[in-house]
Amino acid sequence: MDSATKNWMVANRDKLGDSILDIGSFSVNGSLRDVIPVTVGIDMRKGQGVDVVCSVSDLKDHFADGSFDSCVSAGTLEHVEDWKGFVNNTWDAVKEGGYLVMTVASMNKGRHNYPNDYWRFTVEQLREIYPSAEWIGKVGNVSYGWIVKKSGERPNINVVPKEVG
Repeated sequence: MDSATKNWMVANRDKLGDSILDIGSFSVNGSLRDVIPVTVGIDMRKGQGVDVVCSVSDLKDHFADGSFDSCVSAGTLEHVEDWKGFVNNTWDAVKEGGYLVMTVASMNKGRHNYPNDYWRFTVEQLREIYPSAEWIGKVGNVSYGWIVKKSGERPNINVVPKEVG
């Protein structure tokens, strides 16, 4: 994980609350746990930084809706084939008034199969998905980030991201 992402998460720590769910928590090259107090980390495989082995598609099998003050994720969305499920399930995991604070690979980041690499989103597409976002923009040179407070309207999943080929 790059220093820009870590610094951005630290700068937004005040929005995270006490119970923080980290999606894609397996420590490949650093972890959000290095800089914020993650309560539960999930990933699709066992490893350092992973408390619960499950895919984001199976979140509801492990946690009730509204179980967390916030949900964080750094560079995971592009690796989830069912990106719409990722958007919906992370939204549901957070209580009303809680936050999503996340990053995704930008168009500037090359393909990186770990385990696979499916999508690229533009800032405009992220704004379509999260119209109530407080902030959407660049995080470092190869990622976009967004900060969304959960209140009312669900995310719009009628967006068509670019497939990575």
